Amino acid sequence: MLITAFNCVCLSALLDKVITIDSRATGVSVDAHYAYYIDSSSAVFDLRDGSSTNSPMDVIRVLLQFAAAVKEEEFSDVILS
Repeated sequence: MLITAFNCVCLSALLDKVITIDSRATGVSVDAHYAYYIDSSSAVFDLRDGSSTNSPMDVIRVLLQFAAAVKEEEFSDVILS
């Protein structure tokens, strides 16, 4: 439970904010968390689904906006999943 909360506060909340702010991201289902939910040196950008109204650019835009939101953090790896 504590690990889930840690990931939620650190990465998922930032990603949710990105998706909420940009209406073009509506329909893009994505999650962000630390690798294995505990390794804060690696971030996972986990694309779950996209609607038929989303283009590949919508997904890339979400990724880039998320990267801007976490620019103060330092990751050795970013895993696209």
